[in-house]
Amino acid sequence: AHNDAGGCTGCNTNTWLSHALHGKKSDGYPHLSEADVTVAPNFPRPGEKHLVVMGRMANGFVALQWDAASNTDNANQNGGHPPIKADRSFLRVINVLGNVRLSNMRLRASYPAQGDITKVRYTELPKQLLRRGAHPIMQTQVTSNLKREAKLFTEKTFLVAPPVIFQTRGENHSCGWTFSDTVIETFYELGRRRQCSTPYECQDYSQKSVYQCAKGESNATFFGLVPQDNEYLEFLSTMTDFPIIVRPRAADGKLEVMRTENFLDTLTSSIRVAAVFFSAEFGITTKLDVVFQMTEGTVTGSYDMQHFVAMTGDDLEQFTMVQGFMVCAQIFLLIDNIRVAVETWRDWRARMPVNLHHVALKTLVDLVIQIGALTFSILMGRHVDRSGTVTEDLIMDLQSFNWADQMISFDTKKGNFRTLVDHLTADIERATVLNTVGMVIAMVIFVRVISATSAHPRIAMMTETLKIAGSDMVHFSMLFVLVLWGFAIVGSWRFGDTRSDFRDIKVAMQTQFDCILDPPGSLPVNSAASEDPEYLVFVVILHFVNFFFLVNFFLAIVVGAFLRNVQLLEDCDVEQDMVSDLWGLVKCLALSVLYRWPGKGHILRELDGICFKYISVDDLIKWGFRNEHSAVKFYEHYSDFEFIINEAQKGPTLETIRDDSMIVQSKVKTLSDQLVKFSLGASSASPEAMSRRTTKDGLMTRTRSFVTRRASVDRQSDKHGHSQVLAVDGVAQAPHKSSDSVRMRSSRMETKGSLNSPRVLAMSESNSCDLTESEVHGQRYLDATVAQHSGRGGGRSAGMDNNKEVLEAIQRIEAQVQQERAVAAEEREQAAADRAEAVRQREACEKLLEATLQAMAAPRESI
Repeated sequence: AHNDAGGCTGCNTNTWLSHALHGKKSDGYPHLSEADVTVAPNFPRPGEKHLVVMGRMANGFVALQWDAASNTDNANQNGGHPPIKADRSFLRVINVLGNVRLSNMRLRASYPAQGDITKVRYTELPKQLLRRGAHPIMQTQVTSNLKREAKLFTEKTFLVAPPVIFQTRGENHSCGWTFSDTVIETFYELGRRRQCSTPYECQDYSQKSVYQCAKGESNATFFGLVPQDNEYLEFLSTMTDFPIIVRPRAADGKLEVMRTENFLDTLTSSIRVAAVFFSAEFGITTKLDVVFQMTEGTVTGSYDMQHFVAMTGDDLEQFTMVQGFMVCAQIFLLIDNIRVAVETWRDWRARMPVNLHHVALKTLVDLVIQIGALTFSILMGRHVDRSGTVTEDLIMDLQSFNWADQMISFDTKKGNFRTLVDHLTADIERATVLNTVGMVIAMVIFVRVISATSAHPRIAMMTETLKIAGSDMVHFSMLFVLVLWGFAIVGSWRFGDTRSDFRDIKVAMQTQFDCILDPPGSLPVNSAASEDPEYLVFVVILHFVNFFFLVNFFLAIVVGAFLRNVQLLEDCDVEQDMVSDLWGLVKCLALSVLYRWPGKGHILRELDGICFKYISVDDLIKWGFRNEHSAVKFYEHYSDFEFIINEAQKGPTLETIRDDSMIVQSKVKTLSDQLVKFSLGASSASPEAMSRRTTKDGLMTRTRSFVTRRASVDRQSDKHGHSQVLAVDGVAQAPHKSSDSVRMRSSRMETKGSLNSPRVLAMSESNSCDLTESEVHGQRYLDATVAQHSGRGGGRSAGMDNNKEVLEAIQRIEAQVQQERAVAAEEREQAAADRAEAVRQREACEKLLEATLQAMAAPRESI
C-alpha cells in the first residue's frame, strides 16, 4: 500500500515495511507469514538514518523492527519455515523493494534482545549521522542533469559493427612423443602433491591443466560456443571488457562461471579479429582482418584490409561514359580483327605470299584479348552500377541491428552478424576477382603493345633484343633460380630460427632477390650479426655470387643482344626513320585510291613470278594497272625511295653482262643436254615404266608416265643472222583430241646490240598418253621425218606438205589406230591418274623453259 508523502521528492512512499520468509516452491515449501511495521505518517526522507532489524526468533516467529517500532508474526503455519543450511548457502538473496540505501549488514546467530537493539541504535547513530551520503543529495541528483563534453570525431571511418573474434582449435591429444607425455605427467603429480593435498583441495585439476597438445580440428563446445565452419565466434568486447562470463556447461547445461583469460590456451590454432568500417566521405566499406597463427612453435601475425568502393553521383556518370567508349572501341577492334582474319584466309587461298601460321596465331591472340577485354568491361560496368545499392543495404542492416534487445538470443545476434559479414566478404571477393582479371588483361594488352613495336625496326629494340637473347635468357633463368634456391636452403636451415627473413625457403629466395635489386638489402656485411662467422661467410659468398656473377651475366646477355640488333639495323638497306615510313604509307594509300592501283597482293604475286631484277613501266602495265598514267605514278612513287634508286643507278657493267650471258648459255646448254638424254632413255622404255629424274640444277621433277620427250634438238642459222632452235615435244596433253593434231609454239626475240636472240619453236603431240604401241611407233617415225626435213633448211610447214611419204605414213598409222582403239579404251581408264600427273609435269616444263628464256633476256634488257 502507498500513501502520499506530502510532495516529498525522492521520499519512500511505502506505508509500511515488511519482512517475509519465502520457501523454495520447487522444494515444496510454502509462502509464510510476514512481519509488517507501519512507517506512516513519518515517511523516511533522504539523508535520514534508521536502524532495521530482521530475522527469525527461536519460537519460529518472524520479527522486524524499525527504530523503536517492531512487529512479529507466526511463521510456523503451513509446515513452518525450511531448515537453515549449515553452510554458507544459508543466506543466498536479500530482496530490498523500494528506494532504500543500506549500510553494512551485521549477521548474528540468534535474534537480538530488545536491549541489545536499543544499545546498537544509540551507539551507532552518531557515527551514521556523520555519513551524509551522496553529494549533492539524491534529491538534487534526481532533479538535475550532468553536463557532458562532446568531443570532435577526427577519424575518417566509422566502426559500424562491434568487432568479432574467430578462433580455431585443435583437439586435446597426446603430444606424439612418449617423453613429452611423461614430462607433463610428472609436473601434474608434482603440482597435485604440493598444491592440492591436505589441507587444500583443488577442483577440476588434471593433466590438461598443466599442458594440452593439439591435433586436428575440434568441433566440441567451448566456452558455451558451438563452432561454425570449425570457427568459434565471439564478440571481442566480451573477452576484453569482462573478467568472467556465465555460460552453460557442455556436459549438463548448468551455468558455469568462466574466466575470459582462459579463452586462449594451448589448443588454440589461430585467432582472427574482424571489424567493419565505413567512410561516409568516400563511400568505402572496409573489412579488416587481424590474424595470428600459432603453428610450428611460433606466433605469426598478419593483417588483411579489403575495400568495397561504392561509385555514385558524378563519378558513376563519368565512369559510365568512359566504359561505354571502351566497349565501343573493343567492338570496333573486334570487327576489324575478324576482317583481317577473313582477308588473310582469302589471300592464303589465293596462294599469296602469306605466313599463315604467324598471322593466324597473332590474330587468335588478338581475338582472345579483345573478347576478354569486352567481357571484363561489361561485367565491371554491372558491378560498379550496383555497388551503391549493395553498400546501402549492408550499412543499413548493420545500423538497424538491435544489439541491446534482450528478446533476441545471443547466438541469433552472432549468427545474423556473421551472415552480414559473409555477404560483405563475398562482395569484396567478387570485386577482387574482377580487379585481378582486369589487371591480367591490362598486362596482356601492354605486352601486346610492346610486341607491336616490332612493326618498325627503329622502335623494335626491345622485341628484337629479346628475340636474339631469348635462348640465353632461358638458360640464365634456370641458373638464376638454381643459385637462389640453393642459398635459400642453406639460409633457412642455419638462420631460419633466428631471422624472420629466412624462416622458410620461399621467404629466403625473396630476401635474396631484394638484395640483388638493392644491395646489400637486409643482409649487410657490417652489422651486429656479422660477429657470427657462419653468417659472415654465408653473406659474403651470397653477395659475391648473386651480385658480381649473376647480375653481370644478365647485363652481358642483354647488352650483347642489343649490339647485335644495332648491327643488323645498320646492315639493313631499306631501313628509314619512323616518320618517313609513316608518311610513305599514308602517301601510298592516297595514291592507290586516286589512281586505282591493283591490290598489293596481286603486285606481290607478279613480282614473285619474274626472274629479272629490274622492271619498267611497260612491265607494270601488264600487271593490271588501268592505264599508262597509273603505272607511271606507281613507278614515280617508288622512285622516291633512295635505296631503290641507288641500287638501280649502279646498273650492270659490260663485264657483268658478259658473265651473266655466259651463265645463261651454260644453263640452257645443260638443260638441252638433260632433255636429250632423258628423251633417249624414255624412248627405250615402256610407257608404264617411264619416269623423270631430277637433274643437278633442280630443273626437272619426277613423273610416272611419259611416252616420249624430245626427238632431236638442232641449231641452224637463218639468213638474217638469227639462231633458231627447233624442238619436237612429246609431252602428254589433254585427252580426247586427234592424234595427228600438232601444236606449234614459237617465241621470237629481236637482237639488241651484238647479242643474238634465239627463236624457240616447240612442237608437242597431244593425247600421246592415249597412244597404243602402233601409235607410238608411228609417232616416232613422224617425229624423225619432221626432224630430217627441218635439218635440210626447209620450212616446217613446207617440208610436211611436200613429203608424200609422211602423208602415207600418217594414213597407215590412222588405219592401225582405228583397229586398236577398243583395246586402248581400258588402258585409258587405268592411266587416267597418270595422265593428270603428266599434264601437270608438262606445264611445269613449259614454265621452266619460259623462265630460262626470260633469264637469257635479262642481260640484254639491262643494256
